[in-house]
Amino acid sequence: MTFAKKPRPRDGTHPRIRAAPAHAPTIVRALLLAAFVIAAAAWALARHYSFKPPPMLVPVPPTAAPTYDIEAGELPVPETLEPDAN
Repeated sequence: MTFAKKPRPRDGTHPRIRAAPAHAPTIVRALLLAAFVIAAAAWALARHYSFKPPPMLVPVPPTAAPTYDIEAGELPVPETLEPDAN
């Protein structure tokens, strides 16, 4: 077995290695898939930028429960803390 380059034929013809021709249904299927992917991406972008989501539900702060019972003769506790001056 030799690893030297094979000599070319003298008549000028050279055997070329050619890929097998792709079948038409395979090419059509690939093109249809590519068209579908492009259309889906365009639809997703259009929907993303045009869709307005419903407003988020914001919890309402609870009302302050009374800390005293007037009927039991209790008096309200005066507020001794001053609010922050920020």
